Amino acid sequence: DQAVKYRVKFVTAYGRGAGASTQDAGVQTCLLAEDGRAFMFRVEPYTDQLETGWVKRRFEDGAVDEVVVDAPDLGENIAA
Repeated sequence: DQAVKYRVKFVTAYGRGAGASTQDAGVQTCLLAEDGRAFMFRVEPYTDQLETGWVKRRFEDGAVDEVVVDAPDLGENIAA
């Protein structure tokens, strides 16, 4: 299978208990295809300086974070 790029958006709520519980907490995510195939990956807690031009913490209270992932082609209708 050829790799394709998926853009995944994480929206963190506002309020008590929102956001990552520790500074070094990343997020395990699984993309699911309609036919049951899956691709699991980890999103690191900090952006890559080459990606954004600066280092930024992800998954903060009220944040919207996007990552682009290279993954096997899982088709059109994907759930995360």
